[in-house]
Amino acid sequence: MKRIIVGLFILLITILTGVNLFMLKSKDKQKLVLEKLFQAYKDGTISECYYQGNRVYFTSINAYDAVDSIYDSEGKNIGLCNYAWGKPDKICEELKNCERIYLPEKNIWGYPPVNKYNLK
Repeated sequence: MKRIIVGLFILLITILTGVNLFMLKSKDKQKLVLEKLFQAYKDGTISECYYQGNRVYFTSINAYDAVDSIYDSEGKNIGLCNYAWGKPDKICEELKNCERIYLPEKNIWGYPPVNKYNLK
């Protein structure tokens, strides 16, 4: 009986360690994607949204009539929202639960600055 309890305890510790490592790897990946997007949009805005249950990023440069872009969690462009000069992709209307995570102090929208993840 003691061996079974010890075995179950070791199994539980192994599972918890694996879950923890997976979560850390996922956060590191998210940070790399956000740093990449920040380099491109440090004078614009970045919002975190969900599309079909997956995290995506909605971005825009700090300019009127600019084309907005949507990136997946890997940092790949998956949509363009060209409201001023063309028809936006369907995904633009299907984003859910968007939260602005980055916006510089000086912006054309007149909103207060945001830097949820301390991007630099």
